[in-house]
Amino acid sequence: MRLKFVFVGKTRNRALQGEIAEYHRRLRRYLPADIQELREARPGNREEPAVFRRRQAPRLAELLRKERFYRVVLTEQGRAQTTVDFAAWLEQLLASGRPGVCFYLGGAFGFDDSVCRQADYLLSLSPLTFTHELARVILLEQVYRALTIIRGETYHY
Repeated sequence: MRLKFVFVGKTRNRALQGEIAEYHRRLRRYLPADIQELREARPGNREEPAVFRRRQAPRLAELLRKERFYRVVLTEQGRAQTTVDFAAWLEQLLASGRPGVCFYLGGAFGFDDSVCRQADYLLSLSPLTFTHELARVILLEQVYRALTIIRGETYHY
């Protein structure tokens, strides 16, 4: 199984770029893992977030429609899980025979509902709100942590 992470927008914070690179390196010890950053459209002058999300939705929905991996969209409306529950969910997915899992994480404004409807699963990292750049680090770390739990390693206590 392969892991794929699709992030909308660039990670500009150098410290977070380093953390993303570190967890990407760690993940690849367990499974092939790719990170793709999509260019984010720019919001118009005084454009409402909902209007902006709708405007960029067709391109993102088309991307999800073409994806052959299991599609997980991160959204605040998604299911929140404990780390152990997330590891169990991921383990089931790994055993399912699917070719891979792809995690989609939006930019500052998130995803339009039309994009979320294309997902196989909606996931929430937390009821708290994080910057989209920090959420990338948290997602990668949690996937790494889940893989160490699945393997019975001591990273998670």
